[in-house]
Amino acid sequence: GTASAPTLAIGATPNLVGGLRAMSNTVGGVVSLIPFILSVDSGHTTPYDIDTPVVLPDFTTGNNVVTVYGRVAAGTAIPVQGLYSGDATLTLTF
Repeated sequence: GTASAPTLAIGATPNLVGGLRAMSNTVGGVVSLIPFILSVDSGHTTPYDIDTPVVLPDFTTGNNVVTVYGRVAAGTAIPVQGLYSGDATLTLTF
């Protein structure tokens, strides 16, 4: 058969805010969330929607790098200062 172009799909984080992935910080049992987007490009014009495969450039022999850009929207309120994190599953198909 013919090989397909590789794709990357990125799943949800454990917490969502308004349908967006969110980083979390827990202090004293209180969970604070900051929503963010992941994009294919630095201009954030092509998002990685949750669990939606995005076609990548064809892989070549050797090392292949896939850059994922993240952004918190300007003006987003930061509930409390601290370390925020969020895990998501990346599914690479080729």
